[in-house]
Amino acid sequence: MEQWNNPTWIWCNNSADLDEYAEFYDTFNYNGGKVILRISADSNYAFYLNGELCEFDQYTDFPYDKVYDEIDITKHC
Repeated sequence: MEQWNNPTWIWCNNSADLDEYAEFYDTFNYNGGKVILRISADSNYAFYLNGELCEFDQYTDFPYDKVYDEIDITKHC
């Protein structure tokens, strides 16, 4: 399983404004095996793969305590 050991926080600018939403797109090549998505948000997120809604969730994030969800998306690949 390929693993990215240096993930980075991304956003569309340097700081988020109140009630600001963004969409992020990326691509990857699937060569078989287990695929785990690690995603974090400060309130809500929805994850789509090839146009299919795969996962969504809502939780409170704290500036001093960052957390992430770990989701097995293998069946969607």
